[in-house]
Amino acid sequence: MRCDVLIIGAGISGLVAAQKASKEGLETILIEKQPFVGFPYRKIDITEDVGIKDIVDELKLRILDRSKKSKWISPNNSFILNSKIVDLFIKRGGDRDSFERTALNRALSFGCELIMNAGSINLKYGCNGVSEVSFRKNGKRIAIKPSVIIGADGSRSNVLASSPLKKRKKHVYLEGFGITAENLDMPSGLTHIFFDEYVLPGGYFFLSKSSKGLGVASVAMNYSEPKGIGVDTYFWDFVTYNKYVRDIFRKSSNKKYFVGGCESFELDRRSYKNVLLVGNAAGLLDPLFGYGVNQAIYSGYWAAKAIKENFNGGCEKVCEEYEMELGRSLLPDIKSGMKMRLVFDSLKNRHFDRLVSTLNNISSEVEGIDDFLNNPVKYPLPLAKSLIRQPRLLGLMRYITKMF
Repeated sequence: MRCDVLIIGAGISGLVAAQKASKEGLETILIEKQPFVGFPYRKIDITEDVGIKDIVDELKLRILDRSKKSKWISPNNSFILNSKIVDLFIKRGGDRDSFERTALNRALSFGCELIMNAGSINLKYGCNGVSEVSFRKNGKRIAIKPSVIIGADGSRSNVLASSPLKKRKKHVYLEGFGITAENLDMPSGLTHIFFDEYVLPGGYFFLSKSSKGLGVASVAMNYSEPKGIGVDTYFWDFVTYNKYVRDIFRKSSNKKYFVGGCESFELDRRSYKNVLLVGNAAGLLDPLFGYGVNQAIYSGYWAAKAIKENFNGGCEKVCEEYEMELGRSLLPDIKSGMKMRLVFDSLKNRHFDRLVSTLNNISSEVEGIDDFLNNPVKYPLPLAKSLIRQPRLLGLMRYITKMF
């Protein structure tokens, strides 16, 4: 069996790549080791539309809701951010209207072939990269000879592990636990982000509800160093500890639980000969907040785009364009996030209170908090005040507001 593009992994990045590649007329095969595509549980991911708005529009990717407002809550302060950046609510899981199911259906309509339950996937390398990918299905061995491979098989990527590419030591591992539910007693479109060093060391808790009525609550914690307790314990401890959150949950119904972990890491390259790595397989994850949907959509799309535009020019040209695009777009923010992670892990509750208070003060002095944080030198007086109040928090403020 031969094909132009073989995509290994049917998560968000793999499905976006499959949809783009097949839409462009490339003979595309998508294989998945599980009996389902995408996230195994119902959940809502929230990610900013920066860099992916045109991709979402072009591929008609399923978006549950959109919002520009968020509320930051420290132990003693709160602040409402009215941002120019649009947050996208993305419903994950196996429901018919989920992001994954709708993306898959569009890929199939463009001629993509899907193979699920692909066990024991093996990559055979030759002088020009991977010459053959084999796996077992229903007791039979199936072999595919692709021109190009897109590795979209998650944080524990078999494609990465079998390649000469190696992770650098610098990495962050995050775990999350949460629920989706209906009837959360809170306004729709206003994401709540809670910071508390005592209950959520190295992490945060967020709550949000879409205008469709479906809401989400989740905790994300830094597990780069073992903590000794499960991430679900942090979730329930915070709910028990915080009366405001408990009241929001009081009338909730139709609860569904989800859990997961992923890693942000550095590589010298995200491609090797005829192999491109995307999404979590490439370590493309925000190391501070654990956001990966934006990066998954972007990298999956651009991997397929680079293949289409340079298919006749050879794999070297494909890899060169893909690496250039990542270096221009995603990688600078991930590198910055690694530094901000160190700052965030050192913060105490007094720092979180100052952070939120400073943002409140700045927002009362400038018309747009986005403009200040993107170019603070244009506002010398608020800049001077923020640096005097808490100098090392300015960089963190700029980074966080891009995420929310």
